[in-house]
Amino acid sequence: GTVLLLPREERRLARFVAVTVAYPNAMALPYPLMMALTRQVPWLNAREDADAYSATVSVLFSIVELLQIWTVAFGLYGAAPKAAPTPTLAKPASGAEGGGDAGDASVDDVELSFDPAPKTVGAGAVRPMRSSMSMQSSTSMQSVRRSVTHSMLVTMGGARSVKEIMNPLLVSLLLALVIAMSPMREPFLGSVVHEVLEFVGNGAVPLTLVLMGAGMARPPDLAQGGAELRWRSAMIVVFLRLVVANVIGALVVTGCRQMGWLQDPHLALCMYLMCCSPTAANVGLVSSVQQAYVQPTALVLFLMHIFAIPVMTLSIAVYIAILP
Repeated sequence: GTVLLLPREERRLARFVAVTVAYPNAMALPYPLMMALTRQVPWLNAREDADAYSATVSVLFSIVELLQIWTVAFGLYGAAPKAAPTPTLAKPASGAEGGGDAGDASVDDVELSFDPAPKTVGAGAVRPMRSSMSMQSSTSMQSVRRSVTHSMLVTMGGARSVKEIMNPLLVSLLLALVIAMSPMREPFLGSVVHEVLEFVGNGAVPLTLVLMGAGMARPPDLAQGGAELRWRSAMIVVFLRLVVANVIGALVVTGCRQMGWLQDPHLALCMYLMCCSPTAANVGLVSSVQQAYVQPTALVLFLMHIFAIPVMTLSIAVYIAILP
């Protein structure tokens, strides 16, 4: 339904809007905020292991979020609409059939063809064409919903879909989970291999910022027929993520607490922080890997991280006030 807020020519970005609104930042912002708030808020620091417990809660939430981004979102972006068909030049007949050499063929012998073939429009075809356009407009949103739902179902099931969504980051995340839950954890943390991997991993955020800038400057999906997102539409997506999703998520968490669930303040605060966080930077990496929605993703992430500063400041103040 939120896609209706976008202009008609941009409603093909349904997958992009769904992923951008659904997946907030779960690591780079909630983790340091949880650690800082735990040391400053008295009722969060009541536990003896408050720091370790806050870190554990934040990491668990981030793992779940990353698994979803690099499976569901990765599959949705991989099923993005392809470029429109381009005209092709049909080769003229040569040899005996053409009556001469192919190099002597004139311009009139070359046939310009399109796939699909254009339809002739005569005087009697004007009304059927208008009827077809109205039918296409009335069923556009239904086709968008079916496309997104089908892509999610295909992504989450089937041997072929599992093979398609397997990517280096997902494999490394699963391998890290295996090592963290095995006896190899302690020897690995003190090894040279861990230091090298940690050094390489520290460059993830700067490289993501470089990708954002490159996507805004020369987005490759525009040359491939992808849809371009206007600034007005980008502001609508930012509003949906930072305000609408923030309010709805906060109401859900508050309702769960009122019904007796989520009584742990650390769990509740981490979920509140995810509600007001901007879109995960990993969505930009998914967009770059799949070469889909590069310009829309770069533009929305740029604007969202600017407006996230006042929105998160106000939201965190409200959450700290209502949690006790």
